[in-house]
Amino acid sequence: MSRENIKHASLEASSHGLRQRRLDGLEFKAAAFTNLTREHLDYHSSMEDYFASKASLFKRNLEPDGCAVICIDSDWGKQLHSITEKKKIRTITVGQGPSDLKLIQQRYMKTGQEILFEWQGRKYETHFPLIGEFQALNALTAAGLIIGSGTKPDEVFNVLEKLIPVPGRMENVAKKANGGIVFVDYSHTPDALELALKSLKHHFMGKIRVVFGAGGDRDKGKRMMMGTAAKSNADMVYVTDDNPRTENPAQIRKEILKGCPQALEIGDRSLAIMQAVHDLDTGEALLIAGKGHEQIQIIGTTEIPFSDSEQASIAARVSDGKNPG
Repeated sequence: MSRENIKHASLEASSHGLRQRRLDGLEFKAAAFTNLTREHLDYHSSMEDYFASKASLFKRNLEPDGCAVICIDSDWGKQLHSITEKKKIRTITVGQGPSDLKLIQQRYMKTGQEILFEWQGRKYETHFPLIGEFQALNALTAAGLIIGSGTKPDEVFNVLEKLIPVPGRMENVAKKANGGIVFVDYSHTPDALELALKSLKHHFMGKIRVVFGAGGDRDKGKRMMMGTAAKSNADMVYVTDDNPRTENPAQIRKEILKGCPQALEIGDRSLAIMQAVHDLDTGEALLIAGKGHEQIQIIGTTEIPFSDSEQASIAARVSDGKNPG
């Protein structure tokens, strides 16, 4: 990295890595916290234990003059903010309520959104080419990281309109001839799935469809909750396999279906995507959730090449009567 003259790098500090102290010895110029929702409870004993792992990043790994960037819209964010205040850590708060970097308004369209936000009493307005209500707060949190690392705010805000989607995160991967649009997203927890589906409703007037499953050998308690989230926020639900790993895929689907008993169950993920894309009509949106950018599906202990994006593209072409390519 030094030879390539790379002066900045970013990484995700996972709760596993922090708990196992794999980041010890590293100091960060800035660190951010967006939110905490149910995840990794097959590893952590409770949400409080999960939070403690995340909070350790700010207690142990910031440089002496480092900056914490915290979204304080949630109780977890407020709790972390109280920790950084007590430790006198320089902090930039982000949120829709009173905060240093405040999101004031969003206006949604199929190609993105217009956002109005405020920094230190000055208002800014920009077109933001990403789908999803939550994307704006995520981007402002990222902006806070760069500001906290020493870049001038105006330089940071001027590039917001140039952002592009991260592969597999609310990524537009296919469009049918009738105007139906397919998105792929990594959402694999109840809260993330609910948020992704609610976000699509802001951008589309037609039905919202969703294809999803749940990973095997992971937190079983979230499966029915994911089914409930899908049933409550989508007009049509297709339950399929995710990465079943060494569990019985049919049993995983059965547990999900407890939360969405009227869903269409199609175990083969490629067939589920094909059916959902075929059903997609004018003005509608389909979310394929759970695997995002992943290029494999894990069945048993075997890794099989598989891409939700590629499958969606093929399905759209077939549905439109074209060569799948």
